[in-house]
Amino acid sequence: MPPPTTKLDRIFLIINRTISLIILLALILAVGTAATMLLPSKPTQQPGEQRVAARTESPDKTVTLGFGSAEAIDGTGTEMLRLTASTGANYSSHAGETRNVLFVGATDQPARWLFKDHGNAILRLDQLRETTGPREPATTRALYIEFRKQAGKDAPTLAVALAKPDGSTVTTVLRDVTRVLSYRRIDAKRIAILFQRGTTLFQADIALEGFAVLRQRQVAQVPSAL
Repeated sequence: MPPPTTKLDRIFLIINRTISLIILLALILAVGTAATMLLPSKPTQQPGEQRVAARTESPDKTVTLGFGSAEAIDGTGTEMLRLTASTGANYSSHAGETRNVLFVGATDQPARWLFKDHGNAILRLDQLRETTGPREPATTRALYIEFRKQAGKDAPTLAVALAKPDGSTVTTVLRDVTRVLSYRRIDAKRIAILFQRGTTLFQADIALEGFAVLRQRQVAQVPSAL
């Protein structure tokens, strides 16, 4: 005949069952979390954003497009807004890939896109500013742009372009660039760009008036041996 169950035995039994239930719930939660992470994520659409088909991806792939914060272009009455895209969840307009830029001026002027379509990936967009005196406000002379065609693909090269402060007259000045190492203003009329094509280092002088390549030279090669 088994000994009678005491009150202490019943308490230990309840504790053991409670611990087993907690462990089971934790395992279920872990499995559910892992399954959710393995599922393909879709971009989260926030208010004011648009989900569209990803033209360069598979037919059922979508991206979310949205505007980032407005940036004033110094010395003009124009602002520019980056159009950003994301293919992942928990998307923020500030963290996506820039696909285009919209330039907005006065209310009686039409807005202007930097590129005709939204298929490029803009890697860098800077204002080239100048001042006429130490106390004078800066004025943007031109826009410096690095971009890669066919966003979403692992394109091996990029292009460098210049544009007027209002986004017009976009001119590609360098193509098939592996990477840009630096750019700087030489004077009020020119900038110099150090860049690579493959393992070859080049230097180019670009005019800020007309955006013509004034001079380009081969500087050096990456050494092939120590």
